[in-house]
Amino acid sequence: MHQLSRPLARPALRLLLIAAALILLTGCGSRLTNTNWAGLSTDGQRVYLAFGPQVLAYDPVSYTHLTLPTSDLV
Repeated sequence: MHQLSRPLARPALRLLLIAAALILLTGCGSRLTNTNWAGLSTDGQRVYLAFGPQVLAYDPVSYTHLTLPTSDLV
């Protein structure tokens, strides 16, 4: 009976060590940031991309872009 429990002890110990390592390593990761998808829109002349607090305007005819302050958009 002692010989049967010995081979089962090693896999169980390995499984226990792997589970403990996974639990401990979950605290080492960085927090996930709450980000949203960027918003894309157009007015017929310019293409606007809104992401976070910034809004970018792109003119596809002249290949220029500019960053719009959010205070001007209200």
